[in-house]
Amino acid sequence: MLCLFLVFLVIPKQIFSQNDVNKTLQGFNTLKVVVESLKPEMERAGLTEQQIQTDVEIKLRKAGFNVKDKDGFFSPFIYLYINLQSFHSDSGSVAYHLETSLRQEVLLDRNKTVDILASTWNTAETGTIGRNNIRQLRDSISDQVDNFINDYLKVNASTSKTDNNLPDLSKYAIKTPPPPPPKTKQDDSPFTATYVGGNSPPTVDVFNDTDRTMYFDFGQGNMTAYTIPSQTSQKITLAEGIYNYKASAPRVRSKEGEAMLKKGYVYSWRFFIVTAPR
Repeated sequence: MLCLFLVFLVIPKQIFSQNDVNKTLQGFNTLKVVVESLKPEMERAGLTEQQIQTDVEIKLRKAGFNVKDKDGFFSPFIYLYINLQSFHSDSGSVAYHLETSLRQEVLLDRNKTVDILASTWNTAETGTIGRNNIRQLRDSISDQVDNFINDYLKVNASTSKTDNNLPDLSKYAIKTPPPPPPKTKQDDSPFTATYVGGNSPPTVDVFNDTDRTMYFDFGQGNMTAYTIPSQTSQKITLAEGIYNYKASAPRVRSKEGEAMLKKGYVYSWRFFIVTAPR
């Protein structure tokens, strides 16, 4: 008899900014925020460009930045660019790619007469979210802006006391977070939870390591169906709460149950098939 086993592995959230580019964050405190246009489906689901613009500007001002009007121009020209792209399926799930980048004027090393705008810092994530949970992407955007502010504070900490053009960083000291609590098992479910901190919505990474297509149903009441081809993965972002789940594949025993997902936690499932004696 073929049985389906779900093994949980913790995959840390990956941030794509590099330490060696953080020096490009030195020596400025004036910038503006530019938000890429959203698809109409996003705004109909409750997330607007103006909400993102306001959220980011307020967060930057609280960190001490001089935030210029989005239509203004100044020199040196520096802006934080928020780009949220999405694909909306008929099933109600939305695939998205979210990227926050700092763009500023740079000189081409081989020809210093060439002065262009380029991205010198960025962080990004790709995932899937339910259409009814679109507004939770504001938390993901907030987390990415926090990453930018933290990198900025780190690289400017040594110069903030002597450079009057930089914001006062003393009240924004970066604190080392306490060690995370140990992994926990939720009753007889296959879930293990690892705390990563923050107020971001829970995410589930599903990996299909089998030789066949997997079918993964997840939801509260109305289940959302995900089809995961062999040797691929799916990232799902959800609201905090209790969820029903069912995993199945052709000619194997399905696995179903109920589990609680909490904010600040990362979940990851890896599917493989084991042949068990009758």
